[in-house]
Amino acid sequence: MIAGLAFTWLFLTGLGMAHLALPQGRLAEKLGLAFPLSAGLHGLAYFILAQLWNASPLWSAVIFAPFAFVCPLIKVHRDLRNWSWRDALVVIFVSLAALQVVVHIVVTPASEWDSVALWLLKGKAIAAEGKLTPELVSWLAREGLHSAYPWNVPMMIAWVARITGQFSETASKTIYAAHFCSLLLILYSLARLRWERTGALTLVAAYLAIPMVAEIAGYRNADMILETLIAAAIFLLLRHQIHPGRGTIILLAAMVLLCSWTKMEGLVFSGLVLLPGLYMLSVSSQRAVDKWLFTGALMGLVLGFLAFWLPKELFGATTWFSAGPIRVPGIPAALHRASGVARVMLNEMIEVPKWNLTWALPFALLWKGHDRYGLKFLFFAHVALYFAVYFFTPLDWVWQMRTSLSRVLVHTIPALFAWSAFAFSSEEARESQALAAGIGRE
Repeated sequence: MIAGLAFTWLFLTGLGMAHLALPQGRLAEKLGLAFPLSAGLHGLAYFILAQLWNASPLWSAVIFAPFAFVCPLIKVHRDLRNWSWRDALVVIFVSLAALQVVVHIVVTPASEWDSVALWLLKGKAIAAEGKLTPELVSWLAREGLHSAYPWNVPMMIAWVARITGQFSETASKTIYAAHFCSLLLILYSLARLRWERTGALTLVAAYLAIPMVAEIAGYRNADMILETLIAAAIFLLLRHQIHPGRGTIILLAAMVLLCSWTKMEGLVFSGLVLLPGLYMLSVSSQRAVDKWLFTGALMGLVLGFLAFWLPKELFGATTWFSAGPIRVPGIPAALHRASGVARVMLNEMIEVPKWNLTWALPFALLWKGHDRYGLKFLFFAHVALYFAVYFFTPLDWVWQMRTSLSRVLVHTIPALFAWSAFAFSSEEARESQALAAGIGRE
């Protein structure tokens, strides 16, 4: 009962924040952004207050309380008569597929190593102590449990545990389920920037049909939560191109911050998120991207870096990569290693039972040609970045790829989804042709 009230509070305050930032936005946009935004910011506020003066998580609730009172102002503009039988069929499929994943996340016991050791255990320990302590960080380092990892997921778990008065595995797993539902709404909202309702729902159904999507969500680790935040950042970046607004910029900064606060991969992604904007500036003589877009994303990146770096420095946490990148002796050795990494990545991507034809899609999109926002650069840069990580890792790269490749590839799907949604849109094709014609005349 108390846990239900806690989750309702997180959702309502997040919905209020999303409505204030996007007053004219669709309800689905606000619903999708609400929980990841509020849960992450509540956890971050609790982290700061607890470290400063052992504050209760109730103080973080007080800070965000005004946003809950905004919710009654939200007007739902929805005419059910506009729904077709095709919409209903796709909604039924998406709902049933999502329900299976949600039930698995919440009901089945957490037994995955990463889920238990890296996220649930940390959240439970912080809840027991009331804050992050040097003793906990030292113990994590001795046990090899990534003491320098960002703290978004453990702090969300700790916030719920402290606010309810007890740690609950079910409540902790509900955080993952809420993020998964938010991810679907965000992807739907992203597709709706260019597609009608039926087409957007179909794209979400295609996403859900990827077997690894359900598998990664069922792991209950931070990768699906990071994917949700990455999808939100890409959505907000594209939304600002179509419906510019300061509120969108503020939300983009918050999502970039939370990406960096979730995993080190999110910190690296935050440096890539402006590639589409940079591309637009390079091809258009018009002011296609205003300065606030860069300012918001840069602010989120700086704050995210501080959120990652300060706890690590304060508690002396170390990472497996402290020794720095490996030095490959000579060109032949470098080529051998690069070919090995590329071969493993390719073998993973052609696993049709795991990915369907997901990784054949970029080739079709390159042939299609329509990419006014430079989303292909974001996607390929993201994949190339992970290739570089495996190439330069000081660890056993074969072991590291075997244990993490499928999980990190999921992070790149939102960019691929966005690229697909825009490239195959007839409206996008018309606007791309108009833009090309305009540039040609100048």
